[in-house]
Amino acid sequence: MTNKSTVPFQVVWRVCNLFMSLFFALASYVQINDPDAVLWMIAYAVPAGLCFSICCQQQITETLLWRRIADLHVLVASTFVFILGWNLYKEKITNIFQQEEGREFSGLLLTVFWLLVCRHSGRCCWPFQAVDGCGNHCISIHHMDLLPHQHRAEIKLA
Repeated sequence: MTNKSTVPFQVVWRVCNLFMSLFFALASYVQINDPDAVLWMIAYAVPAGLCFSICCQQQITETLLWRRIADLHVLVASTFVFILGWNLYKEKITNIFQQEEGREFSGLLLTVFWLLVCRHSGRCCWPFQAVDGCGNHCISIHHMDLLPHQHRAEIKLA
């Protein structure tokens, strides 16, 4: 049951997923000339299909099949993000968009982030509500970490 105040958010969320689906489909298409095209086409085609399925039916993110496909893709992509990120760090590359590995790293990181945001979008009217709760916990933990340091600084000043 949806109430009238959540309908605009649902429409916006579906449009966002339509744009991301088109973006991932285009990213998949431009991989044709890449030496390892099949790997990268699959890496972008899976999120494109998952985002398009949200456009068609927003509650699909609550089905087991959608979640398993998204979780598997996030797991594999996160592994590659870690490997590519480590290589970029090891080689001390600062301008990552000038290197192919940096662009691959950024693209996979975007797919991981977007699929994690989409994962709980069927539960609430606006998917960033789930992310907002996580952000609030991170901020409160960060403040708890700073409190002892602030207390020590006040003692030194006194």
